Amino acid sequence: MNHDDNSRIALFPSAAIKSSESFFGENNEVLLDVRRPKPFCGNMVPRKTGFYHLAGHPERKYKFGGETWTSEPASPECEEVAKIARNVLDETSFVPTEGFELNTVVAQVYDGEQGAIAWHADDEKSMKRLMGPEGEMEVGPIVSVSFGASCKFSLRPIEAERNEVGKGRKRRKTEKKLLQDGDALVMKQGLQERYHHGIQKGDISKGTRICLTFRAQM
Repeated sequence: MNHDDNSRIALFPSAAIKSSESFFGENNEVLLDVRRPKPFCGNMVPRKTGFYHLAGHPERKYKFGGETWTSEPASPECEEVAKIARNVLDETSFVPTEGFELNTVVAQVYDGEQGAIAWHADDEKSMKRLMGPEGEMEVGPIVSVSFGASCKFSLRPIEAERNEVGKGRKRRKTEKKLLQDGDALVMKQGLQERYHHGIQKGDISKGTRICLTFRAQM
């Protein structure tokens, strides 16, 4: 499978393009059970969210903005995309580890150019962690699949680099990756401990964007 791979992420263009129309109705309404989260820090959250567990796995919990979500069973359409997510993960350098399996889906639905998600890391305590190369525990890989409107996915180091003489700090360099309809993005093991990611306001094209993020949770 053709893909763009580096030490942090792997992008698989159009990996799930055949599934895109499964999530949009005749009038472009979203065919997912989602709702808008409660206001965060007094502000309306500019997207809608859903949380599901995959077949063969019990319900899980997901915390966001002081709110705890309980997963619902994933739809047949989400289950089909989960197969694609597992396939693209197998195409990366990730070596399957006993006990590690993608078992939940977080759905985010963004309404065009107003949609956004702030800088963050998917490092909740409930995330399944694996042993890193130096013996440290790291969040395992996460697979994100995009449908609908395209967007620019932003990534930047959590820690800013020091300058050449060790005084002061450089501005953190932001890397942006274009995600289009049907693209699958793998955030590799250890990325959540070292990088923040997000989507800035104005970085989504006109129209509705759906993001399905497949994770391994305890």
